[in-house]
Amino acid sequence: MKALVYGSTGAVGSRLLRVLCAHVPSDYSQVHAVVRRPTLATLSDLSTSVADGTLTESIVSDFSSVEALTSAVNAVSPDVVFCCLGSTIRKAGSKEEFVKQDHDAIVNAAKASKACPSVKQFSLISSSGADAASSFFYLKIKGQIEKAVSELAFGQTDIFRPGMITKANRTERRTAEKFTEHVMLPLTSWMLRGPFGKYAPNTAENIAVALHARAVQVHAAQSEQEQKGAAIDIFLANQINEIAKKYKST
Repeated sequence: MKALVYGSTGAVGSRLLRVLCAHVPSDYSQVHAVVRRPTLATLSDLSTSVADGTLTESIVSDFSSVEALTSAVNAVSPDVVFCCLGSTIRKAGSKEEFVKQDHDAIVNAAKASKACPSVKQFSLISSSGADAASSFFYLKIKGQIEKAVSELAFGQTDIFRPGMITKANRTERRTAEKFTEHVMLPLTSWMLRGPFGKYAPNTAENIAVALHARAVQVHAAQSEQEQKGAAIDIFLANQINEIAKKYKST
């Protein structure tokens, strides 16, 4: 199958790109990234994939243009689209900019993917606690994104709700996140079990592996029998870790 990745320069997206390329040609014939600026030349560890043409990219500088995004998706005709786009209010600079960079960009990417007949599965990275009715702005926007994407009715929509993303090696500084990861989580990890498992931390690697594992699973099921209607599955933080653990053990 062919895979397309939005957000391939982020913590999860960059890991995902490497996981997907590691499974060419066994699971994927092509991996494509839609990015705002050229990145392939900087991926020295993926130079072989770039050289043989199995890893490609298209440049769309303006994610507010559904038409430009649609053109990029149609040029590849992917079977599965992974959306790893995401920002923070602090990084965006304001709530208004956050909505543009997070909600609008993701929904536009989903609309462009829906416009491509070959896309059978859309996998979205959301957030633990996402709820369109939440009183917390960030979680409310994440919930609105989930709702908008779900309403597009892909053959299969997978929504992943990770907890804190650890071992992310982000380029920007997130002091509170690092303090929580290195100090608070080791002290409170025993609490994040059972009903609180949905708030468990996830490594960027585990999220990427879970995304890949689900794509392979869905593709196999769709190949065996024609799927009727639209299916939506939501995976909580503890389930993401379980999927990754199970896949790594096979």
